[in-house]
Amino acid sequence: MKVKVLKGIDKLACGMIVAEHKYDELGILVCREGDEVTEAVLIDLRDSGIDKIAVLEDSTSDEAECNTGSHSDEDMIKKTEERDARVDRSLSLIMHHEEVREIAGVIKKVIRKESAK
Repeated sequence: MKVKVLKGIDKLACGMIVAEHKYDELGILVCREGDEVTEAVLIDLRDSGIDKIAVLEDSTSDEAECNTGSHSDEDMIKKTEERDARVDRSLSLIMHHEEVREIAGVIKKVIRKESAK
């Protein structure tokens, strides 16, 4: 059986399977749940400042433990608000245009939808 294990980026190996969507500080998707770790994924994670990520491992592994469990509703709300704020900060210089505010709303919906998967 496979379990989620939180690993530091320096502990990842090519071929491991990512167990969560991972976003950078701007809310841009860096890798998806189910992606295979490759050199390119490792570079993207490092360049994005991400230092830990959940991967799937066999439950018989010595290190295997499910330490990324499900988040509480409060945690999910906080993360959503933080992502929304990052989108707003990213677009703040041009946010006074109505079209940009609409686009920001669409971006937030897409990020929330991807986060829910």
